[in-house]
Amino acid sequence: MVVVLIDTNVLVYAAKYKIDIFSEIRKKFGLAAIRIPTAVLTELENISKKAKKGADKQAAKLALQLIRAARITEIDIGDSTVDDAIVEWARRHDAVVITNDVGLKYKLKKAGVPVYCLRQKKLLEFWT
Repeated sequence: MVVVLIDTNVLVYAAKYKIDIFSEIRKKFGLAAIRIPTAVLTELENISKKAKKGADKQAAKLALQLIRAARITEIDIGDSTVDDAIVEWARRHDAVVITNDVGLKYKLKKAGVPVYCLRQKKLLEFWT
């Protein structure tokens, strides 16, 4: 079974463009263990309260609701920066990461972690 970590920006993007990210992950990977880092949930909560753009606030709130409704498992990935913790956890657990964050993509690629991203408001693609 593939373990999939999802980064904050993908959740916000998916909520903004009404993409059922969890269904897309299941289409791409079949039976997958989808995990949301606690730090990502914290970031979503902060965005939902403090974002300057109203659309980002609403998207973060919707993303949190969808995560809870889908009963996605929350995991603690460590105390370092969110990106570094995602890279390290994914590397140690042979996980796939879904992110649209360019800096994180390069860190993951350098660490040998498979990276997928959302494109064209609907497609989940392998990032090379």
